[in-house]
Amino acid sequence: MEKGGKLMQIDRNEVLRYLRCYNEELLDSAILNMVDECIAEIGQIARESSTYAVFEISGRGEEHVELGGAGIVLRGRSIAEHLADCDTCAVMAATLGGEVDRRIRTYSKTDLTRSIVLDSCATAGIESVCDICEESIKQLASEQGYGTNFRFSPGYGDMPLDVQPQILRALDAYRRIGLTVTESLILVPRKSVTAIVGFTKNKERSRRTCAICSMNGKCEYQKRGMTCGS
Repeated sequence: MEKGGKLMQIDRNEVLRYLRCYNEELLDSAILNMVDECIAEIGQIARESSTYAVFEISGRGEEHVELGGAGIVLRGRSIAEHLADCDTCAVMAATLGGEVDRRIRTYSKTDLTRSIVLDSCATAGIESVCDICEESIKQLASEQGYGTNFRFSPGYGDMPLDVQPQILRALDAYRRIGLTVTESLILVPRKSVTAIVGFTKNKERSRRTCAICSMNGKCEYQKRGMTCGS
């Protein structure tokens, strides 16, 4: 299934979070104005799109999950635990398109501060696109009598990035949304995400926890007694 259109919503507070600005009242008005300008700019230049497909889980072990018909083997104890109660899962991909990358690179040569702010706006934007795609998956699961767990991306926990090519092939992601991956496993366009969402028999939706994050124990939000809100 494929989704497109101008649907993303970029929240200023999310952008400030990515900029590690924890108290808006302490910020210079010029920075806040730049944030608002960059939010608008991303809205103008982004070509957000997403796609997903649903696969049955055909095999599993303590440190891997196989998706039947997809040619995907998800490796790692963390993803195996994430999908432990699932017989089915959705594989999704989302992107903001290449112009966002180009604009960030351009500003990095002419206005570094604006480049950093625009990058944070784009990060908030792609998360919004993922949220929208995930809601579509959640609705489909509900129609089939399932709940869902949270989206789990390559790089979370001990799930390696080398599954990215398998995911993109299974989704036909280049043709559908223009998404590719380099030999060094970097998604192109860079403001892109792939993820797995499990269909669970438990209708109550599970939430992402700090335990799977690579920043667990080192996070600025944890030091403040907060979470990143994911």
